Amino acid sequence: MFANRNSPACENPACRNRSWWNRFKPSAGIRLQSRWYCDRPCLESALLDALRGLARPAEAGSQRTHRMPLGLLMVSEGWISESDLREALAAQRTAEGGRIGEWMCRRGVATEQQVTSALSRQWARPVFSLEGNTHFLQYAGMIPLPLLEAAQMVPVHYLPQSQHLYVAFALGIDYSVLYGAEQMLSCRTEPCLAAQSSVRSALERIREQPRPPEIVFDGGQDLRETGQTILNYVAQLGAEQVRLARCGRHLWVRLQSAQQSTHLLFC
Repeated sequence: MFANRNSPACENPACRNRSWWNRFKPSAGIRLQSRWYCDRPCLESALLDALRGLARPAEAGSQRTHRMPLGLLMVSEGWISESDLREALAAQRTAEGGRIGEWMCRRGVATEQQVTSALSRQWARPVFSLEGNTHFLQYAGMIPLPLLEAAQMVPVHYLPQSQHLYVAFALGIDYSVLYGAEQMLSCRTEPCLAAQSSVRSALERIREQPRPPEIVFDGGQDLRETGQTILNYVAQLGAEQVRLARCGRHLWVRLQSAQQSTHLLFC
């Protein structure tokens, strides 16, 4: 907490404790997105404003246009034929879902390695090999497991000196999650691609490991209810810092106390 030191000025312009004298009274307070608030009413007002700003998922975050669709790229490389691509697309339409790369592998017209290589070229990002690699377990707790599973991604390396987090994706790069991680962890993210089977295996290993507390709320809450839920956990955990970020359809909230971090996810 912030006891035994002069308190900074509360960031709430309507705060009743913003006087020059009150700044020299010890106050615990709490930080929201790095801004300091002296008590719950001031924090509540700022929290609702922050939630309103994050109410809509980012439109441009998760997908980006590419020079060439994956199937056509693989045809141009000679890895599959045009008839192979048409059959895979027909199977995808019939099933009404699934990635085209997955359908090409299911039908045996392409290997997983070829699909991963094509994704690497499509996104202009390198391929990271997870085979025999367990270092990712050191960094798995940095991002909540539901986000890792939803985006089919694994944090594979972190450089604390430069604060760079490297993240491997199996199906394509979700930039909304990367941007959210940068906001929450105060770091720079660098995406790469990895084989889907190795990402799935890594996620299975991650599920078996102890993790920071992660609490998921599946819809049904309006902004004010979400704010009250967050405030209740702030009080319950004695949180000193609160950070929020929108990651696609998820709202990610990170509560930091002296003992640990707790993650809240609102879907």
